[in-house]
Amino acid sequence: MVAMTQDERGRLELIVPRADELMASTDQSPDQVPAHIRHWRREWLKSCAAVTGFFLVVLTISVLSLRSGSALAGWVAAYWPYLLAACLLLGMVHASVNAWTFARQWRAIKRSTLGAFQIDARAGVVREERHALRDCRAVHEPEQGGRIYLLRTEDSRCLVVFDSQSFDLAQSGGDPAQSPLRPAREAILRWAPVSGILLNLEFRGPIFPHGPAERVSGSLPDWACHGRIWELDWGEVERLLSKG
Repeated sequence: MVAMTQDERGRLELIVPRADELMASTDQSPDQVPAHIRHWRREWLKSCAAVTGFFLVVLTISVLSLRSGSALAGWVAAYWPYLLAACLLLGMVHASVNAWTFARQWRAIKRSTLGAFQIDARAGVVREERHALRDCRAVHEPEQGGRIYLLRTEDSRCLVVFDSQSFDLAQSGGDPAQSPLRPAREAILRWAPVSGILLNLEFRGPIFPHGPAERVSGSLPDWACHGRIWELDWGEVERLLSKG
């Protein structure tokens, strides 16, 4: 671990106020609630609807029995208020337990996902990685038009770097090759240790030749691979690139 620079702290502090806001927030709008929690809430609503439906069925049977004078009429007349009260009580207990469970799970998720940013900000240290690089291949990302750099490490693995500015240029109609990012012989990556956010990526040493991005028909890494070692080794990368 090494000390966090002011620039890195500034990047992290842009996230922390939003994390603090979400930690204190009771907002349960869809964009603030994880998908599996939204699914769980839908299941809870369906179960509540089932309880309500049962309540309505009991109510309907009770009314019809009383009006028709059937053999059930005496039993219903004696017990239907208790049946309806039991349905309502069970529904209230069910709703209360599920609401408490939902709130507890949501708070736990916010603490685990957002609290990591706060821990990193307080710690003020980063995890530094250094990679000596032997080769660089730029590939064209077909959906958004930006550049992805596939960089060969000393042990013949593949470090992936997405050039975010080239994606911005592509989206605005510019030339992605005009992005100022120039990979060089050494990559220095600095990560927030708990949240896993990449706070800084710097290249040092001789710059690799800069040219047009290659177009590849096979599968490319996604944004989750940015700054990380790809699952393919360099031999597999070269075979992928040779297909064009």
